[in-house]
Amino acid sequence: MLAAVNQPAGLRQRKKRRTRAALAAAATQLFIQRGYDETTIADLAEVAEVAPRTFYSYFRSKEDVLLVDLDDRLLSLANVVIRLPEETLDDALRRIGTAMVSIVSANSSDPLARVRAQLAVSRPALMGAAFVRLWQAEQQLAQRLQAAFPKELDDILAAAIIGAFMSALRGTSNTSGVNRPTRRRTQTIANRVIGLLEYGLRESRRKGSASA
Repeated sequence: MLAAVNQPAGLRQRKKRRTRAALAAAATQLFIQRGYDETTIADLAEVAEVAPRTFYSYFRSKEDVLLVDLDDRLLSLANVVIRLPEETLDDALRRIGTAMVSIVSANSSDPLARVRAQLAVSRPALMGAAFVRLWQAEQQLAQRLQAAFPKELDDILAAAIIGAFMSALRGTSNTSGVNRPTRRRTQTIANRVIGLLEYGLRESRRKGSASA
């Protein structure tokens, strides 16, 4: 017990992530075997060999298991650095776009992630929950972008930039990531969005200078 208490924070976090991933994998396998609607939290805890309260310490409900991959990607998005020291807006957009591609492409070959995505898109309530999560993430990213470049962006333009990225990346697949394309394809799409944004920003600056 003392050893567990004295574990470095990084090690504890890695163990928690592994436990969470193992619980999600066990739950997904049970959904495959018994059916999602037929599976209870007690069933999930039993197959994972944990107490129900342990399951609830990682997931609020079995529905959250199906959105675990989305939640992980949104957490990674929230941790993206918006602006490095002395970084220009154009450079930041290219870096952020590449980071978003990496995050969106994560776990694209995981068969259990695909099963969770397929189950999620088949349930309107879960689709709605996924859209709410995505909308909140967009709002937060836009606010951070505008705060990082207050002289160049207002809240509307910042929201438009983040919305362009998110919409394009969502367009590479359906909402929950079923049949997601290769990372190369996703990067190509992101590069096109970056090019359009850079062109639009140049035009905005040119018009701003002309009217000054």
